[in-house]
Amino acid sequence: MNIFQNRDRFFGKPNFISIRGNMDEFWRLGGEIKSELGDKGYYLDKYLNVIFETLADLDLATASSVSDDICWGILADCYIVCGDDEDLIKKKEKSIFFEIVKNYIDSHPVDFKEEHTKVEFYAGKIILENLQMIHKEFKKQYKNKVLMKIDYPVANSYFQKISSISGEEKMEDFNNVMAEAFVFGPIGLSIAQHSVVRAVGMLLYRDPESSKQIYQLMMGEK
Repeated sequence: MNIFQNRDRFFGKPNFISIRGNMDEFWRLGGEIKSELGDKGYYLDKYLNVIFETLADLDLATASSVSDDICWGILADCYIVCGDDEDLIKKKEKSIFFEIVKNYIDSHPVDFKEEHTKVEFYAGKIILENLQMIHKEFKKQYKNKVLMKIDYPVANSYFQKISSISGEEKMEDFNNVMAEAFVFGPIGLSIAQHSVVRAVGMLLYRDPESSKQIYQLMMGEK
């Protein structure tokens, strides 16, 4: 059986009953809190507005774009180093992974004659072997692009105001059920998969000299 026959490996098995249950509980608990707030019900509106505006920006397209920028930056670094032009190395814009790329290439010489083969080979390997660092850089960039937009003082202020009436424990429960209802798939996991997919695309490049694809050359080097 090949890996594609087990479709659940790719699509997963989201627990939709649990997700729906958490959403129902979110609306129920939100209505209960708003009722307790009385004429201060707008506290909850203000609080949720900050949360929902942020959640609306947590889309996979934006996250994938950040991941792509990192992967293409590594690929560009490989072109710079493999070009073996000191002037180019000094002048060209580099990614934050440049030193990692340069050190890896310098310490892992290959005898491929075609430059593009070298570049695809190194970029694919570096991405696959540095997923944790890519994830760390993704978090930093994504935080600057999306999470920095959060109005923390406003959110914290209304959290405290609501807690003073409904109780902090109930607001913590409300936050937890909201997270379970609307943030049940860690975006970082999707980005790790996206980076691997980009690397796999590089592994498919065919070396014109040997007619072998990069993944075949990777296996042959061991």
